[in-house]
Amino acid sequence: MPDRLPSLVLLVGCWVAPAAAGWVAAGIAHRSTPRVRAMLKYAVLTSFVLAWSAVWFLFQLNRMPPYIPGASEDPTYAPPQAVAGLAVVASALVLPVSAIACALAFRSRGRSLTRASAGLLVSGILLAGSIPPLFAQRAIQSPDSGQPEPLCFRGRPLPACKAFALTEFSVSVWLSAEPPGENPPPAISEFGVMRNVGTRNAIGGSFFLDAGHREVVGGLALRYRYWFNSNTGLDLGLGTPIVGYAALDWATLKAKLTYRDLVGPVTRLELGGETTYWNLGLEVGSGAGVIGTVAAAVFGIIAAASL
Repeated sequence: MPDRLPSLVLLVGCWVAPAAAGWVAAGIAHRSTPRVRAMLKYAVLTSFVLAWSAVWFLFQLNRMPPYIPGASEDPTYAPPQAVAGLAVVASALVLPVSAIACALAFRSRGRSLTRASAGLLVSGILLAGSIPPLFAQRAIQSPDSGQPEPLCFRGRPLPACKAFALTEFSVSVWLSAEPPGENPPPAISEFGVMRNVGTRNAIGGSFFLDAGHREVVGGLALRYRYWFNSNTGLDLGLGTPIVGYAALDWATLKAKLTYRDLVGPVTRLELGGETTYWNLGLEVGSGAGVIGTVAAAVFGIIAAASL
């Protein structure tokens, strides 16, 4: 197990390097011309995220993680099935998570630097006695206040956000017959992006990791949210596993009530053949979802190390 620990740590922390790159790029962009800012935002950072995902894949290829379906006991040997599974994880999980982390870090620091610059400018003008305090108060507001955020970490409807990230973690209990085999209570992490289309509706997609089966399964889902108001929404999802136990052989339907994109009850129906499995639980989102996912991954690493 010790020689596989770096690959597990890289999975949990795959977002750290892209977030750091976005943070540094925002500082460079703040001191650059609009043309350079656009190049950094769209060309350099996109290339970095793609290259980072490729490096992650190649590093893991020589240390095949045990959580990849088809992996052998020898981490230096990569069977074809394991290589295909690793490619899916790199493209469907590491790449989007890295892109979201990079974009959020770039946007967050860019806004903080803009506000700081505006505050310093207005303070200087006030000291010079050039404008009345009332106008200074208006000038200190962010220049893009009133405009929707391009990408929010915590979901809100328009006009607050054009799009928002999904970082969710849930723990549930089986309410019907469990799937065959030894199945732990479902612990599911989900990452994705949704775009608001109007003030009431949002659509998007996500990648999920489900530990409620004989092995961890990964899949893709279509997502829809109806906003009742600025704080409360109803989430619906339709997905299928693409890696792991019975890939593409069953579908999962999800429904959740969310409050401030932070917490809410969630239920899932898993449809496979003639049998339906039903679970009910609690799901957290935004920062709590990231913390829950990291905590579950750390617990899984400790549990695997003790075997």
